[in-house]
Amino acid sequence: MSAIRDFNPSARADAKRDSRYAVVLEQVQKMDWPSGKPMVPGGWAETLATDVVAAIRRHEGRHRLITHHTYEGPGPCTAQFYGTGSCGYPREEHALVEEDEDGVPVAGG
Repeated sequence: MSAIRDFNPSARADAKRDSRYAVVLEQVQKMDWPSGKPMVPGGWAETLATDVVAAIRRHEGRHRLITHHTYEGPGPCTAQFYGTGSCGYPREEHALVEEDEDGVPVAGG
């Protein structure tokens, strides 16, 4: 079962292409317990490094939002993807949100 992450797939892909990603990954992989076993085993090191770089990019204002569909809410987006399930990301991860005549985002866009 996959969990919805804090960062959408586009933001995570951008993080992995960021020039700082390799340095962050190296530092995460170096973290060991006193016994010598890694604190972040296997592929989890890549996941942690990606999320750290994505968080930095968001803080810097370089976070890319979802643009391939319009947010359908309220709550987690319910837009369907070719029979693979719903988007599940929150409204703030979407660039496309329908608004009413006053410019207020409308749930269920």
